[in-house]
Amino acid sequence: MLPGVFFHMNMTKMLLDGRFFISESESTKYSWILLVAGTLIIIAVMLLGHAILDFLTVNIIIAIFLILDIYYFIPHGYNLRLFFCLFSVVICYSWSTFLHFYQSNKEKAKIKGTFSRYLAPSIVNDLLKNPEKVKLGGEKKNITVFFSDVRDFTSISEKLTPEQLSNVINRYMTMMTDTLFEHNGTLDKYIGDAMVAYWGAPVDLENHPYWAIKGAIAMIERLPIINAEFKKEGFPEFRHGIGLNTGDCSVGNMGSNQIFSYTALGDSMNLGARLESLCKFYGVQLNISEFTKNAIPAELQKEFKFRTLDKVKVKGKENAVTIYEVIHPSHHLAQDQKALVDYEIAFANYLNKKFSDAVTILKSLHEKYPEDKTFKRMLEICDDFVQVAPPADWDGTYTHKSK
Repeated sequence: MLPGVFFHMNMTKMLLDGRFFISESESTKYSWILLVAGTLIIIAVMLLGHAILDFLTVNIIIAIFLILDIYYFIPHGYNLRLFFCLFSVVICYSWSTFLHFYQSNKEKAKIKGTFSRYLAPSIVNDLLKNPEKVKLGGEKKNITVFFSDVRDFTSISEKLTPEQLSNVINRYMTMMTDTLFEHNGTLDKYIGDAMVAYWGAPVDLENHPYWAIKGAIAMIERLPIINAEFKKEGFPEFRHGIGLNTGDCSVGNMGSNQIFSYTALGDSMNLGARLESLCKFYGVQLNISEFTKNAIPAELQKEFKFRTLDKVKVKGKENAVTIYEVIHPSHHLAQDQKALVDYEIAFANYLNKKFSDAVTILKSLHEKYPEDKTFKRMLEICDDFVQVAPPADWDGTYTHKSK
């Protein structure tokens, strides 16, 4: 709608220049060609799944459409519906971006929901930033497994009301779990008063046996603090045993189609459970396998003190395993390096059937530390072997018949 004089001027200009509008149907045809071509190109590029390439393609298409319209179609009299051509390209890109964003957030929420109950917050955040580090489903991984159990929990529970029992076990488990997370561990599950965890999954952890021992020692050292609180409130003190083992396990989401959890399965888990149960037999708090000890680099092993407990065959295992007690800072042998060295000499004599020499050393150690169950046990065994020699095929292995 133009005033007549402007209409006349436009008509005169067109006649003088010899330039006229192309028919509406022709302009519409080319509008559809650009719209379909641009839409198909951006969809094809987005299928490649490269965000930067998507962004560059959108901008290139917009630039080409504008250049074509300004320098070709308009001078030749076409009246394109350029807005719809550009809108189609932009809306396809925007919708795809939204879907990727939604899917990404959904995956992050899934990862966070799956692992936030088992992992330290720092590890969960690392998984959210680098989801490729975790493989949902079963996979074989080398991990260090952890089992702990409260000693004489039945007698403790009999002395408390259900409310009091819930209070103390929750406070104890909170301390244990917080310590686990501080040392990069993964919580598997609680089984009543027992706790199962591991290091090295779902995210790979360098020197995970080292971190497992560090975490276990921290739990032992923090137990007296919470026991002091229990004593003030009239509750029984807690004592626990911890078993550690290192080996290959199948790790991933296990269970049914309806209910599953992230856990680990395998023979290494079974041995870890046996080591924890042997803590009571040997009178120790932290019992580890030779596989855990040997997996720690020599320079890191220097941070710990170990005492050889036994060469054992646990129930369900055919091969003997050497087990060790880790001497934590509050242990009565923590400052007595000579006693540890003397004991290792006595244990070597025991394995070499030099029982009289072992008895001489062990008597001295038992007199110095009469409460030490390992010194007493080894002294009794060696004393018996002095009286009655073991079979000719004896190799120092003690077979445990029960779990």
